Amino acid sequence: MRTLMGLFLVAHGLIHASYFTPVPADAKGWPFALTRSWLLAGVGAAALRPLGWTLALVAALAFTAAGLGLLGVPFLAGDWQAFAVVGAVASLLLLVMFWNAMLVLGIVVSAAVLYAVFFARWPAAVFGAS
Repeated sequence: MRTLMGLFLVAHGLIHASYFTPVPADAKGWPFALTRSWLLAGVGAAALRPLGWTLALVAALAFTAAGLGLLGVPFLAGDWQAFAVVGAVASLLLLVMFWNAMLVLGIVVSAAVLYAVFFARWPAAVFGAS
C-alpha cells in the first residue's frame, strides 16, 4: 500500500508539469492554460503566467518529493508529509485560481491529501506506525 500511495503522489505531482507544455493549436478548452484567471480577473496574462508556473512547479516538485519520501528515499523519507502538504496547498491555489472543470479531480486529490495528513493521521492509520 505504501508503494502504491508513493507512486500515486509522484504521478499527481507530475501531472502538474502539464502546465509547462505548449497549448495545442486545436485544443478547445485546454485545461492547463495560465492566461486567464476568474479570481484575478484584472491581471493580465503576462503576470498570470509566472504565478501559475511557480505554483505548478512547487506542486510538481513537492508532490514528487512526497511520493519519493513515502517510497523510502532516505533524505526525503522523514519530511514526506510536509512535502505533501506544500504540494497540496500549491495545487489547490493553482487549480482554484486557474479553474477548469476538467481538473476537478485534481482539487479532490489535493484536498484528500490535506485531509489524510491532518485529520486521518495518515500514514499511521493506513500503514501502521511510521
